[in-house]
Amino acid sequence: MLSVSPVWQGAGGLTRSADKARGPALFTVPAVSATRQGPQCRGVESRVSVGLVASAVLLRGRKHRLGRTARTASAGSLFLLPDGRDIRVLTNEGEVKTAVAAEVASCSSAAIAEKGAFSICVPGSFGPADGQELAGAQLIGESLATLSGQGMGFQRRSESRPKKSVQLTADFDKWHVFFAGERLDGQESFLLAKKLWIDSCGIPEAQVHPVPQGMPAEGAAAQYTAEICMQDESILVDSDQGLPALDLLLLDMAKDGTIGRLKPDSPEVEEAGSGKVILPVEDDDAEAAIAAPDFMNAARTAVIVATGAAAAASVNKALGSASSACPASLIRTGKTIWLLDAGSAQDVSEP
Repeated sequence: MLSVSPVWQGAGGLTRSADKARGPALFTVPAVSATRQGPQCRGVESRVSVGLVASAVLLRGRKHRLGRTARTASAGSLFLLPDGRDIRVLTNEGEVKTAVAAEVASCSSAAIAEKGAFSICVPGSFGPADGQELAGAQLIGESLATLSGQGMGFQRRSESRPKKSVQLTADFDKWHVFFAGERLDGQESFLLAKKLWIDSCGIPEAQVHPVPQGMPAEGAAAQYTAEICMQDESILVDSDQGLPALDLLLLDMAKDGTIGRLKPDSPEVEEAGSGKVILPVEDDDAEAAIAAPDFMNAARTAVIVATGAAAAASVNKALGSASSACPASLIRTGKTIWLLDAGSAQDVSEP
């Protein structure tokens, strides 16, 4: 359990009392009314996050396989780990995309019905030269594009009827979009999301929240933290630790176990337990601002995607005990769902 301090403080020295946020002249943030409590945001009593019931459209009717002798997971496997994480194995990448769209539609519908808005955090799309992380962000982007009505519907089969196409939809005018990371020498994550799905879905520009640009990493992290913490509680409710809680954290895991922009054994991974929202990254590659472990774990629901045999070893580690060597293993939200294909699940054993 994180300690709750009386003053919110972000990276770069930005501080916030119970009624306003202010920062050094270099990173000016307008005074606003605060509504939060916790090591990053202080103001009102936190509330226990309400669990969302996500749909499992493609796997409907299949039961959790608990209490059996361990066996290798395969396409169609659906089971819970002892810690409650929900593991679903699809046949291929196409089915994973369909499952992602179904989960997002379900989370969106539930959040909007409950509080009138839906908040989602999507991947950063910058990565190594092999493009593996970019591919993960693109898979998720293509999944979200199907919700716009311009993508293909998903296929659902019942026992008595042949499969038919069903179009998933969402109330995009009530969505608020945040990003798990962004380099500060461009807006690659934002621009890719805009191209793949934000524009076609028609999300209002004011409700898309890109990482600030044109400043050092420390300042960008402070300003993005402030923007997140200043959101109305109809958009980001309080977690039981007092942090802003996303309705849905939707991320892909890279083949080395990276999640969001948390790399194995990095200084940023070691920030787990610090109560921070956004972290600055300053390395030889480029400066960036990324989501912190505690902000990720404050989400009400997390959906993590991993596909391909190249990710199999890291998937197996991620579904084991929490370790800084595999940052994806640290994600344990109120409801955590893993969507895998047969390739990425090949080293996983059912409990």
